[in-house]
Amino acid sequence: MTVGERTISVDAVLPATPTHFVLRYHVESQTQLSDYIEGIDGTREGNELVVRYFISGTLWGASIDAHAAGALVPASPSSTP
Repeated sequence: MTVGERTISVDAVLPATPTHFVLRYHVESQTQLSDYIEGIDGTREGNELVVRYFISGTLWGASIDAHAAGALVPASPSSTP
């Protein structure tokens, strides 16, 4: 898909399963100011969903390499209004 001056291609999507999902895409600009890969994936481990995010490459001319991860758990009955 091309949006404005950027081409976005989904380059690594696996069929989701009850325990795992992946979405990864590549963005390239015609002006070469941006060329990066960004993605998110999640793995269910018991009652937790472990989510990982990353972005790596060049964004608006600046190098970027960022990663984040965390676990999502069901809210406890005492924490819900």
